[in-house]
Amino acid sequence: MAETIKCYIEKLLSAQAMGVSVDSETARWLAEIPDQLHQKLVQKGFVPPRKIVGTLGEVIPAIITDKSIGAKPATIEIWGQSEESLYRYFGKDRQVDKITETEAKEFCIWLTKEGSLKESGPLKQTTVYKRM
Repeated sequence: MAETIKCYIEKLLSAQAMGVSVDSETARWLAEIPDQLHQKLVQKGFVPPRKIVGTLGEVIPAIITDKSIGAKPATIEIWGQSEESLYRYFGKDRQVDKITETEAKEFCIWLTKEGSLKESGPLKQTTVYKRM
C-alpha cells in the first residue's frame, strides 16, 4: 500500500511541477482516499483541502435560486420536481459529495421504475432525462 501511495504522490508532484492537472486515475484516487490520509497530503502541500459541499437540502435550493433568474416558470417547476425526487430517494440530509456514481445510476433506474411524484409509479424516459 505504501508503494501505491508513493506512486500517486510522485504523480501529484510531477503535475505540480509542470503546472497541469493530475490524470483522471490520480484524481479518482484522491477522491476515494480516507479523510485522514487526504489531510496528511494537505499538510505536506501536495493537495488543496477538500471542500465541504453540504447536504442535498442545503445545496439544491441554492442552485435552483441561483439558476432561476430569467428562467421560465415551467423550467423552475421541472427543477422542483427533480429536487423532490432527489429528496425522496436520498433524503435531504445526504451529503452531496458522498453520492457515488453507482448510486446516481441506481437513482436513474429508480426514477424509471418508481419516480412518479403523483402515484410512485414509473416515469417515461424523457421525464427521467429531465430529472437527471
